[in-house]
Amino acid sequence: MATHKGIEVPEPTPGQYRPLLGVYARPGLGGWLLGLEWRDGNLTFTAPEAAAWHMTLTPTTDPDVFISQPGAGFSGETVRFERLADGRVASVFLMDSTFVRLDRLTASRL
Repeated sequence: MATHKGIEVPEPTPGQYRPLLGVYARPGLGGWLLGLEWRDGNLTFTAPEAAAWHMTLTPTTDPDVFISQPGAGFSGETVRFERLADGRVASVFLMDSTFVRLDRLTASRL
């Protein structure tokens, strides 16, 4: 990690993980959201409703399958991302539930 005048510059997200980043919602839970971000060199889920909660993911040999690290209450659980036919990430299965990835709308899709 590089520093500049006492400020640490975060390491960039590796290219293979960038399509996974974003906000995920579980349908029917009244707006419960999870954010997936690159934090301290790891893919990490966070929840705005529980600021202290986070789930860090460990990669496997399958680029769409991860294992949750200890500390989130779901240690060792499989986390699986599902993609659409065009390769975009559609959802993630974790904590015995499917969370749909919320995609940004572009002007051409409005």
